[in-house]
Amino acid sequence: ARPRGSPSHPREREHERSPQRLLCERGRERSFTLYSESSANSPAKFEVNATVKDLQPTQSSGAVQDAIINNGWAVLLVATNSCLQGVGGVLGTTVAGSNIFDRLQAASLSFQQQIPGILAKKQLEGLRWLQETRQRIQNARVRHKDGPLTLEGSLADCSPVGFSRDSLLKNGDLTCQVEEVNLELARRVLDLLQKDGWEDVCSKEGIQIQRRSAQDVATGRFPTGVGPAKFGEKAARQVSCVKASGEIEAPMSRVYHLFLSNDYVLQYNQFCSEIQDVGWLDKSTKISWASSKSMGPFAPRDFVTRSHYRILRDGSLLLSTMSEAGLPCTEFREQGSNPEEYVRMDVVLGGYLFQSTDDGSKTRFQMVSLCNPGGALDSTVGAMISSMLCATGPVKFISALRRLSVGAESKPAG
Repeated sequence: ARPRGSPSHPREREHERSPQRLLCERGRERSFTLYSESSANSPAKFEVNATVKDLQPTQSSGAVQDAIINNGWAVLLVATNSCLQGVGGVLGTTVAGSNIFDRLQAASLSFQQQIPGILAKKQLEGLRWLQETRQRIQNARVRHKDGPLTLEGSLADCSPVGFSRDSLLKNGDLTCQVEEVNLELARRVLDLLQKDGWEDVCSKEGIQIQRRSAQDVATGRFPTGVGPAKFGEKAARQVSCVKASGEIEAPMSRVYHLFLSNDYVLQYNQFCSEIQDVGWLDKSTKISWASSKSMGPFAPRDFVTRSHYRILRDGSLLLSTMSEAGLPCTEFREQGSNPEEYVRMDVVLGGYLFQSTDDGSKTRFQMVSLCNPGGALDSTVGAMISSMLCATGPVKFISALRRLSVGAESKPAG
């Protein structure tokens, strides 16, 4: 076949009249003239207007396989010597003296008769795949519901607000092994939240408060220059790790939204008086500086915290935090709102777990915190005060989240 309007070279003309030669361009709508070998001087011509959808040369020499669509027909043509073959089999022994359109219609009819069966088969395969996928998701949810949550199949969540290329921290120990440190931090928080042996402190407004000795918490080690300051044995004996859990009558996404920026922190965290982002390690991990007001005779505290956001395999959301003692953040301390000198407080390990319940209408919220208060609070009296705050602080924290998650009051501070 030669596209109408293409150059006519004697050699090309000779090739055109050779048995069943088809020349085509993929994806182009062209007119073709099919030549048979009925007569060299007076060849039989069959003109076909077609859109070439695909071109796959056969293994045999000089053969061309082409999918052609014309007036709703779909037929696979294979031209070899003087034999024309179709989808349903051999359509004719020779093209000479035959009607190509009758043969195309026959092949088209055969193909159309197969369409319902093909579609039904594909539909059945699709439904089977959908059922299997739903079952795998359900099995994963059951495993996570009945068994421990893990980081297997989890992903870093890049939805926190404030990231930009300019805000990336490019130098220092914190910029090394970011992903490995994040995974280790998230694993420790998740393991701690699911650990057995918590001691009940109180239960108020549907919020359960528990604690355990800091000596019973695996803090481990991070690379040099990364993570909180060393937690001494004396502090570990005096300080408790606190866990709180409660249900919030709002979708998980709405509760989680309160943690994606600094806009709401001052509204749900009574101990935070100011907060600013220092920089980002990646799209899911930021470093923040925050401070608290003085409490009685105790000086105000400040914190430098890494926050890493993660999506678990079952759809639950995990926010893991710890202090970064290697960043002094002197400029933030000098510009802080408190006139007194800050005492650095370390978040040894902290985190928040968000789980959807009741078909997505409610959220099961859990939080865990192990802090080294530093200064005078790092004493027997300070430990007593810290223990009292542990019994009331989380209740006020979760109660504030409940209020903010309603929607009408979910407005940024200021």
